[in-house]
Parts: sequence; structure tokens; C-alpha cells
Amino acid sequence: MPQYKTPKREYEFILREVLNVENELKNYKGFEEATWDMIEMICDQYATIAEEYWLPSNRDSDEIGAKFDNGNVTLPPSMKKAADVVIDSGLTALFGHQEYGGMEFPTVFSVLADEISCATNMSLGIYIGLTKGAYHCIYNHGSAELKDTYLPRFLTGEWFGTMCLTEAHCGTDLGLIRTKATPIEDDVYKLNGQKI
Repeated sequence: MPQYKTPKREYEFILREVLNVENELKNYKGFEEATWDMIEMICDQYATIAEEYWLPSNRDSDEIGAKFDNGNVTLPPSMKKAADVVIDSGLTALFGHQEYGGMEFPTVFSVLADEISCATNMSLGIYIGLTKGAYHCIYNHGSAELKDTYLPRFLTGEWFGTMCLTEAHCGTDLGLIRTKATPIEDDVYKLNGQKI
């Protein structure tokens, strides 16, 4: 089985000595009392989850993968367990706004979590990453109804976000997609395009 040990000393060097995160964090509302112990706790918790659950599930991510059947997506048991552990830890709320149940930590912590999770299981890391993308898209451009419906569920891990952009003529080059959304009435759009 592959081995992975989170490079905590390297992360500490970058966060503490290069970025001075402990002092910079104190400039954010709600984090005036931030300490290195708090920052280290987040790193340690994510590292433990990644090493004990995410890495062992990586093989199943490739060999079994997610299955789509009758409108439902199921993961291999080891992947589901790995996802459940991070959900149960509350760390899926790290990047979200407090008004929707998030911790509202600065992006540097979200990037740290991404680095650790993707190093151990890229498939699961993409679930979290795409959820963050969907979260921010809805937060910045969605109606109050969309925000109230989706954002809390993204942060609790009840729902994951996705991105469906692949088109036959351009693959995943977002700049070349041709799909168009034409407004029909309030909050209703007609989509015209092809996906593969």
C-alpha cells in the first residue's frame, strides 16, 4: 500500500515563517484571537483524516469508481467512509460563510486542506473542490432562494457540487464552450448545447 506522511514541517514553514499567517489572520473579523495552536489543529486534523482514510480509499477510487444508477451516485464503501469522516469532522464548512453555517476561514486554509486531500485521494479532493466552486458561484451570483437551498447543504456535506462543462468540440476548455442559457422567465433558463 502506498505511504503518505503529511509534510507538516514544510506547511508550518510556509504558513508561519513565509506568510506570517498567525499574525495576518488576526486582521480578519472573528479571528482576532487566532493562535498558531488553532491553525496547527486544523492541519493535524486534516492530515490524520487524509492519512488514515483518504489514502487507503484511493485505490478504490480508480479501480471501482463512482457508479450512477437510477439517478443515484454511489461510491465504493472505502470512499464513502473517507468522505463521511471529513464531513463528520465539520471541515467541509472551513471555507463557507458563517451565515450559511461555515467557519469563514481565509482561503489559505482551504488551499492547505486541498493540498493534503488531493495528495492522498484526488477523486475525493475533486468532490470537495467542485463543491467549493459551486458554492462560490451561487454565493456570488445566485438568488436568496438558491443560496438558502444549496449553501448550507454544501457546507454540511449533505450535498456536493459538480461542474458539467465538457463539450465534444472542446473537451474541458471553458473558454470554448458553446452552451447558452437564454432567460425565458424569472429564474428560468433554456439551455442550448451539447455535452459528452
